[in-house]
Amino acid sequence: MKIHRRGSPNPAPFSFTPTGQWEGNDGNWSTFGIRVGTPAQSFRVQISTASGETWVPSIDSPGACTPSDSANCTTLRGILNNQTAGFSTSDSASWILGDIYGLQLEDSLNYTGNGNYGFDTVGLGTADNATAPSLSHQVVAGIVTKKFMFGMFGVRPRETNFVDATKPQPSFLSSLRNQTLIPSLSFGYSAGASYRNNAPASLTLGGYDASLFTPNNINFTLNVNATREMMVGIQTILAENTLAGTASLLPKGIKASLDSTIPELWLPVEACSIFERSFGLTFDNRTERYLVNDTTHTKLLQLNPSITFKLSVNATGGTTLNLNFPYAAFDLQASYPIYSNRTNYFPLRRAFNDSQYTLGRTFLQEAYLVADYEREKFSISQRVFNSATQPNLVAVLPVEVTEIQVPTSASTLSIGAIVGISIGGVILLLLAAFGIWKYYIYQQKKCPRPVKKTKDVPKEDEEVVTPRMRGDPNAVEMPSGGEKYKGFPYENFKFIKPPEMDAGMVPEIGGKMLRAELPADNVYNSKR
Repeated sequence: MKIHRRGSPNPAPFSFTPTGQWEGNDGNWSTFGIRVGTPAQSFRVQISTASGETWVPSIDSPGACTPSDSANCTTLRGILNNQTAGFSTSDSASWILGDIYGLQLEDSLNYTGNGNYGFDTVGLGTADNATAPSLSHQVVAGIVTKKFMFGMFGVRPRETNFVDATKPQPSFLSSLRNQTLIPSLSFGYSAGASYRNNAPASLTLGGYDASLFTPNNINFTLNVNATREMMVGIQTILAENTLAGTASLLPKGIKASLDSTIPELWLPVEACSIFERSFGLTFDNRTERYLVNDTTHTKLLQLNPSITFKLSVNATGGTTLNLNFPYAAFDLQASYPIYSNRTNYFPLRRAFNDSQYTLGRTFLQEAYLVADYEREKFSISQRVFNSATQPNLVAVLPVEVTEIQVPTSASTLSIGAIVGISIGGVILLLLAAFGIWKYYIYQQKKCPRPVKKTKDVPKEDEEVVTPRMRGDPNAVEMPSGGEKYKGFPYENFKFIKPPEMDAGMVPEIGGKMLRAELPADNVYNSKR
């Protein structure tokens, strides 16, 4: 049990329920529903742990779905508005026009594209589930690039600068925190696994679901000012029952970024070569992806290899954590527009420098991520799959809350002993009260109380000011095997309510280069 001293109760964390759909052109992914604009236009999207923006396929010329695309293009892109081929800004009364900029988020991995940026209302859940939070004036980008077939809902509380860098636009997560709709700047996320009886993705804002992972004692530091903020050390990757038997797949330890925006694992070329031999992979130079032919695929299903990632804070040394993956986690299919027909592929990409080392959405099928931005910490744990387990939502408390731990277990004493102790306690209290009364009578006799004269004017009672009890802000529970971890003051994010923009204002996103056309995929490099 926890007792919290605070002026008002903290809100509960929000569990964002997925759509129940499994879809994607680069795997079978559990999606989430959002609604954008006024009236609401609905979309199924994927989760981005690296972005704080909302992206949705756009109808703007030439449109996310064109006449040359397949008839089910809108379904393939998660567009639920049957009458349109994407988000229509002209049909939204709350849209505030920005301009066209490069997305930039995954440029280093060649996932490029442009977005028609602006502000609009964003709600969680589709139009049929309109009871979830809905926030106005959120950063929205309409996209047409097919590098991202689905839209993205960003959970990173990274601000976006428009025109004036001193007036940043908060992310959706920051807005929820500002409006006291969640207890803290934090989230828990796992991508879900269709191969485990369609175990859905899980996203909790302001906390985590403790029923979905096995805790451990490793906490990583969030580099909140860096582009790649969630860095983990991969010390070894060991595979068993491969075509080559047991194989060590990583020649030496590396540090890689956790990022659910993209599906693959981006590892050094030397590691990719070992993967090729161990799993019989064929490299496709056109798409730069690894394919699995039918014969090899059948053999791998029979062998059912397993892969174990040994993680730590650093690439070598320190406390380590093993995360285990079945071959099914890597048994994916790619389809249009990557391939015209569904094709078996292994979600591995060649990284040519350390800025590309990435653990994508595939990794988060078997892992559970908890990010606490107020203490600049995150944890990664083995996902637990048990359909009979009920959700156990745990709030990550804000740093200013004082937390007192009270034992939760009942006393092991017998009922008779408990009654005896209770009676004894009452007797002691009565004796103490009698002693205080006798002492008071003695003092009155010894020092008579002076009589107040009529002319005496009593002083006003002075206001008694007691310092606010702060306690130890580091005592917030995090999923680290029941242990507490040290927290840090939250200084990097300024919760500034965004100013209202006139429709004619043209935002500059952190110096992002303007692009004249939406469909172009090549963009200039510039920071946002």
